[in-house]
Amino acid sequence: MHGKLETKVGLFVLIAIAILAYMGFHIGAFRFNKEKYTNYTVCFRDAAGVSRKADVKISGVKVGWIDSIGLPSGKDNNACLFVCVHNDYPLYEDAYAEIKQDSILGSKYIEIFTGTDSLPKLLPNARIVKRNIEASSADDLIKSFKGIADNVEKITKNLANTIGTQEGQNSLQSMMNNMQKATTHIAGVSKKLEIDLFPEVTEAVQGAKKGISSGYNVLEKLENGSGLLGKLIHDEEVSRDVRGAILGLKNYVSKIDMVHIVFDPHFETMYRPAENYEFENTKGYLEMRVYPRIDYFYMAQIVNSQKGFVSRTERIFDYYDPKDDKLIDTSNLELPDFAKLWLTLRRKKTIINRNQFRLGLQFGKSFGSLSLRFGLFDGTGGAGIDFDIPFPTDKLRWITTLEGFDFYGWNRIDDRRPHLKWINRVFIMDTIYLTFGADDFVSKKNANAFFGAGIRFGDDEVKYLLSSMGSSAGNSGSI
Repeated sequence: MHGKLETKVGLFVLIAIAILAYMGFHIGAFRFNKEKYTNYTVCFRDAAGVSRKADVKISGVKVGWIDSIGLPSGKDNNACLFVCVHNDYPLYEDAYAEIKQDSILGSKYIEIFTGTDSLPKLLPNARIVKRNIEASSADDLIKSFKGIADNVEKITKNLANTIGTQEGQNSLQSMMNNMQKATTHIAGVSKKLEIDLFPEVTEAVQGAKKGISSGYNVLEKLENGSGLLGKLIHDEEVSRDVRGAILGLKNYVSKIDMVHIVFDPHFETMYRPAENYEFENTKGYLEMRVYPRIDYFYMAQIVNSQKGFVSRTERIFDYYDPKDDKLIDTSNLELPDFAKLWLTLRRKKTIINRNQFRLGLQFGKSFGSLSLRFGLFDGTGGAGIDFDIPFPTDKLRWITTLEGFDFYGWNRIDDRRPHLKWINRVFIMDTIYLTFGADDFVSKKNANAFFGAGIRFGDDEVKYLLSSMGSSAGNSGSI
């Protein structure tokens, strides 16, 4: 029965990997045909919101993707995007690029204007330099909104200085009286005229009368402090609240833009049977790292173990004589052995729950290639250290990790040594890696070697995947 269960689980994992691989190749997450594409470099003063693997389009049609983003050392400090464009769409010397966005909440992409075909073609790895256009960032919009608010504040202050004093109010009242007299005279003139013979004059007089009345109502509201402009004139607290709201929105948007999320699902299969388990244990991990800043992060994890985890309960019993309610010394009773065992004061019960989940929550601090982590590991307190080995080439990435947790051996039956684990992740692609190492290697009976695989990707890849799936669905619907 157990063999059938393992077979089903293995088939499910293989099918899931096959589906993931198909989706990756279908939407272009994995690239093996780069020889059909030409590399170019596009530089912008501000490339905020543009991510790796984002689309590159010509006239709204996808022709490539953004391969990487960098900030080369130089005086201009421009962000450079290294893009791949299909060979069927050559670019010319006057080509230029623009950062665009699918919708208000959509992902950003690069729109390339190929240039004049009578000019020479751009060579591979050439830099597109002619008037590249950045998209309007949220920070620019907030600054513009702040400028509008400042102008409104200046206008309200001028109005307050003009009509806020007693002299201004008297002038305003005099102006209102003059307007009222003017409307009365206009009405009298219109009656004296043959208004039936001059309908245009009558209509103009009525319109002027309505306009003067509306203006009088607006000025009266301003004087009484009604409406937004009236409150801005008479209540400086409202003006301060507006400026505070704008600054708060700006800070909030900037903080959200700095947050980066990394997902890391992987599995580990042990080499030999585990302690108190007749089969090889398999563990699955679903991890998520949240980087508020590049130098520290929070990590949450869900761990599933086929062998399970140990739970212990302990009960303490006291026995009393029902006649005088005195404590009975069970060690001096003349009872059979089984009865003495039954009356043992302490009873300990150990339960092993198979195929159980545990939670982890850790805080990490990065120091370049070295990261330290503290918190819950497999549901117990511990610490870990990650080291990203600095190889001279970008084609090889190796991360080695040492973790220590469960320092009192709570998850073992008869061993109080800490749980030490050595993990290695070797990336065969940007996101896919193989893992191997030694688990619980200082324990008496549970030391084991393991191997496995995993995928590590960021929120940029998730946005790209969702936008690509949405685009594919839209194209299928249009067909």
